[in-house]
Amino acid sequence: MVKNKESVGIGDGPIDASFKAIDNCVGGKYKLTQFLIQATTVGSNAMAKVHVAVQHNGKEFYGTGINTDTIVAATLAYIDALNKFI
Repeated sequence: MVKNKESVGIGDGPIDASFKAIDNCVGGKYKLTQFLIQATTVGSNAMAKVHVAVQHNGKEFYGTGINTDTIVAATLAYIDALNKFI
């Protein structure tokens, strides 16, 4: 059974705060080693694609996220990377 969790994070901007809130939910602190934002479409409703790499136990795990909101895309990418080893 999936258990829902809520958390609040305070950081150096909304993306850092989001990552810290996720860390609180999963009960760990992970080292972000790569972070890249790309626009995949053009215009005011452009899609942001975010690539991240997270280090865990000496290995790097990669995640990607796509959304019109860069913060959401970054959050999805971070969760994608964490899901590869959690």
